[in-house]
This record gives sequence, structure tokens and C-alpha cells, in this order.
Amino acid sequence: MSVNRILIVDDSRAARDMLRKTIMRIDPDLKIVEAVDGAEAIDRYKLSAYDLVFMDITMPEIDGLTALRRIRAIDAAARVVMVTAHRSASKVAEAREGGACGYIGKPFAQEHVARVIEAASGEKGDVKLSKEDDSVSAEGADVAVLVVDDSRTHRSIVKKYIDQLNLMVYIEEAENGEEAVKKYKEGRYDLVFLDVNMPKLGGVRALEEIRIHDPHAAVYMISANPGDEIAAECRALGAREFIAKPFGRNQVEEAINASVTLL
Repeated sequence: MSVNRILIVDDSRAARDMLRKTIMRIDPDLKIVEAVDGAEAIDRYKLSAYDLVFMDITMPEIDGLTALRRIRAIDAAARVVMVTAHRSASKVAEAREGGACGYIGKPFAQEHVARVIEAASGEKGDVKLSKEDDSVSAEGADVAVLVVDDSRTHRSIVKKYIDQLNLMVYIEEAENGEEAVKKYKEGRYDLVFLDVNMPKLGGVRALEEIRIHDPHAAVYMISANPGDEIAAECRALGAREFIAKPFGRNQVEEAINASVTLL
């Protein structure tokens, strides 16, 4: 199936211009249509299907992931590649679940865009990007973060704030201290958000084991009511700081930025 018509969706005119010029350098005969947000993208797709869609994730009102799902509801065969600067493992997974066929990070390379178009133009029209193109690995990220909390809601809040940062962040999760220690020993993390009160192995003991394994580990403890004794013990064990629940984006952002500065 050949690619003749491409839809570029991004609320940034500069980003749309950059991608359009890149595509025109690859093949000047391609017909390119633009949309400034998810709502316009959906409306355009309802009027006429496109051979390939490049969709930004972060947009006002209707974001890229919502637009992806609605376009796929209109056309189950729609080929949508997500394009964004705010990459994270959670966003990649959500895009995949929504039916995205690929993922390219900003700033994107012409060779990656060319590979997407070439793959979509193949006999089956399948877009299968390599790991280099569509995944977020600890090695390729600006910072690798481990979020540890037995509450899925609190893990989601931390991830949401991280996803809003203008960084390529690799995020892993653990739901208790035992799992956190195992993941830390097996991987490479620049920063750990560690809840104090958890089953199996609590945050204080997990902090101790992580710091024994890696004396330079950057660990931020999270707790609603740590108490002076617990706070003092954690600081003595090497915790960077305490973040009190409920917390805001600024506290997460400060921790991430401090870790990036130290890398």
C-alpha cells in the first residue's frame, strides 16, 4: 500500500513546519495536510482517511492519545505514529494500547521519518519501527526514574507530573520495597521516588538496601506523615529529601531537575 496522503497533527506551528519540510525532502510528491489539535485531526479524518498520521501527544483540549483512539474507532486500520518530546515508558505503552504503530521523539531525525514512510509504503503497509525509533530505554533517556508506592494512584500522579516535563524520561514502577530493591539491583536508575509505608518491605528498609548496593543512589522519600524519627532515620541512611503527600508537580520537577544536573 503506497503512502500518498499524510496528516500532521501538532499545536506547534514550528513543529508542523519542521516535520512538513522533512517529509518534503524525503518525497516532494506527497500530499500533506495539517491539523492544529486533536479535534481538528478527528474532523479531518472523518472527511477523508489518510495513509499515515503523525500525531503529537501533548495538545490542548483533545490530546494526541485521545485523538488516536477516536481515529482508530473511525478506521481500525489507521496508521498513526506518535511524535513528541515528552517521551516516557508509560506514554509509549498507552500509545501502543491505543493502536499507535510507532513513536518518534522530538527532535526527530530525517532517517527515522523516512523509515516510517518507507515501512508504511510496503506491500502490507505495516509500520513496524525498530527499538531505536519507538521505545524509551534507560540508556537513551535523559533520566531513568523508579517510582515505588503500593498505591497505583500515587504512582500515576508521579508519572503524570514527570510526563509533563520537557525531558526524555524512562520510568519504571514497583509496588513495594522488595520489588524496588530487586529492580534497582538489576537496572540503572538516576532517581528513586520511594514511599515510606508499604507491605512486604517498607520504604525505610528498602532505602537502606538500595544505599548499601549503591551509596550514591538518589532517593526521595514520599510520605503523608513520616514523623520526625522516621525522617531523621531516612536522612541518616542517605535519603535526599522528603516529599509530603499530597504533593505537586513542582516538587517532582525539582527532584528530576536536580538529578539531571548531577548526571
